[in-house]
Amino acid sequence: MRPVPSDNLGVAYRRLIQSIMKTQDIIQAGKERPSYTYSKILEKVITSRNNTVTKEGCEILLKRGAEQIPGTDRFRFTHDVRLNVPRPFKLFSTEQSSIMSKAMKCPICVIKGDPGDDYEPREDFVKAVEDIKLTNPSPVEYHTVPGTHHFHLNTPNLVAPIINKFLSL
Repeated sequence: MRPVPSDNLGVAYRRLIQSIMKTQDIIQAGKERPSYTYSKILEKVITSRNNTVTKEGCEILLKRGAEQIPGTDRFRFTHDVRLNVPRPFKLFSTEQSSIMSKAMKCPICVIKGDPGDDYEPREDFVKAVEDIKLTNPSPVEYHTVPGTHHFHLNTPNLVAPIINKFLSL
């Protein structure tokens, strides 16, 4: 297992513990989630995505990630509040990811945005895809398309042909 970077360890643990305690308080108190007007909740989604998703894409995200409070003009997010707890460092080591990648035995299509968002070092991601290709007897495809994490919302015309071709194999 890789060591945790020590220069940010104290900050990461402090932020993690504060977030866990805040989330636990919300759960235990049965507090109502904050509510917003539609324009405000849409603004929050756009801002949280660092303007990497079009307004129309954010409206699609809201359809599955928010609900209108019955009898009001207010909306609230529907995700589990425990998802707000940040991860202080990687969930799996490179070695663990490699073992899991080599165990995959089904058709796989990976589409990554370029520049996209990296949730792990890019070379670790590429190695995982290569590990899958080495041991998986099923078709494995890897594509990059211009865009960020939500390229499928911003430019579905680039992604749909790749997905449709893969599904027709």
